[in-house]
Amino acid sequence: MKSVKNKFQHLEIVKIVSNSRTVEYKIDNTIGTMLGFDFIDNEWIYSVDIKDQEALFSLNESDLVGTGKIDDISNFYDDPPTEMK
Repeated sequence: MKSVKNKFQHLEIVKIVSNSRTVEYKIDNTIGTMLGFDFIDNEWIYSVDIKDQEALFSLNESDLVGTGKIDDISNFYDDPPTEMK
């Protein structure tokens, strides 16, 4: 089985493209931060926090365009995460 690498990294700032799903959710052409991801049914699914929204959105790679910028972790967590061993 071939290894498939995710396109976006944790805390990467992404732009949400305009398509039928993002227009329906009223999040097209907005900016968000990628907070999590999982590989489900041969596809990367990303949990994206969109500024001024009160929910995380599960989006496909095709819904997102990277900006190359990384958000500050303190914008999302009160205490820095601890390292798991």
